Amino acid sequence: MSSIIINILILILAVSPFVYIFLAGRGKKKIKSAFLTAAKQHGLHPDKTEAWAHGAMGLDSAQNIFCYQSQLSGNSFHQVNLSEVKGVEVKKEYAPHSGQHPDLSFLKNVSLHLKTEANTEIILPVFDSGFDKQVSSELMMANEWQKILSSKMVGKK
Repeated sequence: MSSIIINILILILAVSPFVYIFLAGRGKKKIKSAFLTAAKQHGLHPDKTEAWAHGAMGLDSAQNIFCYQSQLSGNSFHQVNLSEVKGVEVKKEYAPHSGQHPDLSFLKNVSLHLKTEANTEIILPVFDSGFDKQVSSELMMANEWQKILSSKMVGKK
């Protein structure tokens, strides 16, 4: 009897990561679908898009417009003409770790900062430890989009 219970527990432990990945993927599909609908309503057709746990972003190369929607900043749709942007930067904020190893720190938030010609800064929050306790691929995604957007501004540097 106890071996059956142990086998069931092992089976549950083995299957649960796959269930989690499946359910997380469905959430991203809903976010991406809502984002694409909003982009279409604004007359945009992003040819490159990315969705994460709390938002989505895209690039309409034909119109040279970057658009995004983040639940970390009100979930409203935003669009930025890249001809008005002079720089893109990924900013990371770290919080100190209090415990056995106080010299360690952990990632508190990640955001994309777009600096405009008018000397303003557009901030797209990508990760916030207040919403998620552990960063997934958001940092790599932010770095990738920094490169993508910077390549669209080659003549501006």
